[in-house]
Amino acid sequence: WAVLVGADNDTFGTALTTALTDNTGEKPARFDTLDDLLTALTEGHPTPSTVLTTCPPPTTDTTPAHEEVRRVTTHTLHLLQHWLTDERLTNTQLVILTHHATATHDSENITSLPQAALTGLLRTAQAEHPHHFRLLDLDHHPTTLHAIPHTLTTTTEPHLAIRTGTPHTPRLTRTTTHPTLTTPHNDWRIERTGNGTLESLTLQPNPDANRPLTPGEVRITVRAAGLNFRDVVMALGMVPDDGHPALGEGAGIITETAPDVTHLHPGDRVMGLFGIGSTAITDHRMITTIPDHWTYTQAAGTPVVFLTAYYGLTHLAHAQPGETLLIHSAAGGVGQAALQLARHLNLTTYATAHPTKWDSLRQHNIPDTHIASSRTLDFENQFLTATNGHGVDIVLNSLAHEFIDASLRLMPNGGRFLEMGKTDLRDPHTI
Repeated sequence: WAVLVGADNDTFGTALTTALTDNTGEKPARFDTLDDLLTALTEGHPTPSTVLTTCPPPTTDTTPAHEEVRRVTTHTLHLLQHWLTDERLTNTQLVILTHHATATHDSENITSLPQAALTGLLRTAQAEHPHHFRLLDLDHHPTTLHAIPHTLTTTTEPHLAIRTGTPHTPRLTRTTTHPTLTTPHNDWRIERTGNGTLESLTLQPNPDANRPLTPGEVRITVRAAGLNFRDVVMALGMVPDDGHPALGEGAGIITETAPDVTHLHPGDRVMGLFGIGSTAITDHRMITTIPDHWTYTQAAGTPVVFLTAYYGLTHLAHAQPGETLLIHSAAGGVGQAALQLARHLNLTTYATAHPTKWDSLRQHNIPDTHIASSRTLDFENQFLTATNGHGVDIVLNSLAHEFIDASLRLMPNGGRFLEMGKTDLRDPHTI
């Protein structure tokens, strides 16, 4: 039922072969590489239902951990990509075996950082190609290897860990070891303490909640709030902290307005940009009233994506009716907002997204000829053909590297390239 690929002829490889030997004494076939297996299939070897493979062993004990992470993940990524190109393996599952790369409880230590990195890689692959790949993490207990056949044939769980012969699978549970986030007794707000983790986002007393309003300001009792991604990446140390308080999007009820604010009144339901806390003070130009049929939660999740898309298309790109727009990752938050604003601005829209999300683009009446994958560079030729070589006038970009180059080539007559990402910033003069 299974074959082994890359299981070295060491103690573990021998023990694994023994564990997978069936009741008749037939041992599983073993191949050094995936190419060797594919060659055997060409020569008539039956297609297995399951292929088990192990991570490549460490190069040396002195190799830096980050180099090992890169080597192991690169090797595995190439394996997954190669696997998906052969139609003979469509109905075969690839099971990747790791050792102590997953913690099944709080006191268990992860001893292999390179192999632990495969967890995220495999989960991404599983999301894009369901039922093709499985991850099985093992300990060194003698009963664990013998539990593999029963575990794989009696469950379809994509991620498993076997400890002392017993399978475990990840599940969300209520935490019992850490206290829940508690709010101060008085007015509070979210602040960043700057320790490089999400735990640096803490609830702190807000001494300014009841200060007198200055001209143009309103005071809001917050009912729902959304944490701006800006504060997440600053909390994680991915971009420098700008020193400004956490700025989210939210919804609530006005409790007070400055005398010069006459179009808003206490009791009005409003949404917009203001600090996250029990009470917020903001400029009246940063908020607007909530439609009657919206909940506070719906209202709190709307401002940032629409303001981002609107600012980019109108204030930066100066989009004009009849122009052509390419929206990358159009199934995301800003992308969905941009699709609606493009229709409002009477733009001709082209969009990329993962193929599994194309239906969400069709719901915005985007024709299939204007839809392409955000994971390949095929969009360049597809959209050049669809526009008879004219390309597009505006690109709303969230991709990087060669995808940026392909997008720039989609503007052969010039245009406006709007960059939302931070990972591959280009010099405008170079472009």
